[in-house]
Amino acid sequence: GSVTQDGHAGVGVKVMATENGFFVEEVVPGGAAHQSGRVAAGDQIIAIDGQRIRALNMEQVFNRIIGVPGTAVVLFLRKPGTTRDIPVTLLRASTTHSLRLFLH
Repeated sequence: GSVTQDGHAGVGVKVMATENGFFVEEVVPGGAAHQSGRVAAGDQIIAIDGQRIRALNMEQVFNRIIGVPGTAVVLFLRKPGTTRDIPVTLLRASTTHSLRLFLH
């Protein structure tokens, strides 16, 4: 599912779990990942903030990507056909919906 829901801030990626690991399924237009120009559908997510995620489940991955609006998260991405992990630092965005939830 999307990591921009539930009143928490995400970075505008939809994540897909496969038997080979976690992959970017979709980059949401206007989100932090899209604005960075460095994240693309099909990228494998190897680690989040330096922690490898291969052994985690979808909920754990989701919880590591979302967080407080304005804070940074580092996704280590592996482009298709490559073996190098590229760190991409993204700022979590906030939406009016999530801000309302944070204020209560």
